[in-house]
Amino acid sequence: MRKKCLPIIVVLFGLFVCIWCNDGLCASDRVALVIGNKDYHDAPLQNPVNDANDLSDALDQLGFDVIKRINVTHREMERSLREFKQKITPNGVALFYYSGHGVQINGRNYLLPVGQTIYGPEEIRFKSVQADFVLAKMESAGSKVNIVILDACRNNPSKGLKGAGQGLAAMDAEGAFIAYSTGPGRFALDNARERNGLYTKNLLKTLQTPGLTIEELFRRVRYNVTKESDKQQIPWTASGLYGEKPFYFIPPTRQKEEAEHEINARLKQYKEEYELQLRRLEAEKARQEKKLSQLLQKKTKIGKYIDNHDGTITDTKTGLMWKRCSEGLSGKNCEKGEVKEYTWNDAVKRFKKVSYAGYDDWRMPTIDELETLVYCSKGVKNKKIGLCNDGSTKPTINQQAFPNTTWRYWSGSPSANYSDYAWYVYFSIGSSFANDRFNVSAVRLVRGGQ
Repeated sequence: MRKKCLPIIVVLFGLFVCIWCNDGLCASDRVALVIGNKDYHDAPLQNPVNDANDLSDALDQLGFDVIKRINVTHREMERSLREFKQKITPNGVALFYYSGHGVQINGRNYLLPVGQTIYGPEEIRFKSVQADFVLAKMESAGSKVNIVILDACRNNPSKGLKGAGQGLAAMDAEGAFIAYSTGPGRFALDNARERNGLYTKNLLKTLQTPGLTIEELFRRVRYNVTKESDKQQIPWTASGLYGEKPFYFIPPTRQKEEAEHEINARLKQYKEEYELQLRRLEAEKARQEKKLSQLLQKKTKIGKYIDNHDGTITDTKTGLMWKRCSEGLSGKNCEKGEVKEYTWNDAVKRFKKVSYAGYDDWRMPTIDELETLVYCSKGVKNKKIGLCNDGSTKPTINQQAFPNTTWRYWSGSPSANYSDYAWYVYFSIGSSFANDRFNVSAVRLVRGGQ
């Protein structure tokens, strides 16, 4: 069996104070996703990791909630964009920065992850992230100001992309501000002798200047890069921002009295919201403690499990709470109905967040979590892969705790090696395998952990 570590979840309650606002946008309303990719197989780059680290620090000082990702794969890029979207607040500020390889195919821009081999232009949309997809994520989140900064116009990184256009293509900037490290169809300099790329180096310097509108700031970056590169690299911008007032990374200096009044008003607002939330949490805590007290009086121990007598089972070793019955079954001993089987893709969509027994956070288990249910009554034949000895009771699970268990159960874990496969546990022998996502298996839901 693989060694498993149980995560410890700590919930912190704090008071967040907004130091200054700009056009109604506070520091707490600012979210940034910063990506730096340098470790490409065919054409590694010098600066992107430093660029991403330094810009993340700068944006953090400017009040952005920064999500930083370094040397990310295709899947990690898409997962980061989903996390980014979830953090964006309606009418807030969303900033996306990318440093790495990017190419244009048929007038569309693609940002290249690491760890991919692209054999031809026809593969690009399946193995990279389209820049328009980033904008779509930001727009769908309802942010007021969308900013995209692409330091990605390096030389062609792959022999399989000989048909790619030079540099990046101009994009539709309606409702957004898009900054390119160089003009459409041109290459940017990697600046290998210095810590940062030429464009990001000048962006970092200029970001610290108070009172510059976003247009003025990037105009200054363009001037400095153009001068330093002797016109070999001329940055480009496209702006379609709405709103009567300009956007500032650092707004102009205000009168002390006006600033203090605004801070005090914000402090009062956040204090009232904090106290209200605290009262709600205390009331919820009392309700949960009462519910827990009632449940403890009903519980029955079954080996390492506790039957909560509400259709759920708690694992005393892992702390995980499981649905006693497989999906499709019900009744005190799961005797009613039939076990339902799903393809992995259908199961993932269906069981993202399920309500049951007073909880609304039921989900599919990870492969590590699902493997904890395996019980070999005659011991383990192969500790490395977790195969039960011959003669073990089948299915290989505590059948008193989980009656009418069938043979195969999906986990929510995709295979890291094969994009069309996902992990499941085969309870007929007590081991786990990667299987084609289009095959069908049963599902048992869990909550807690992670």
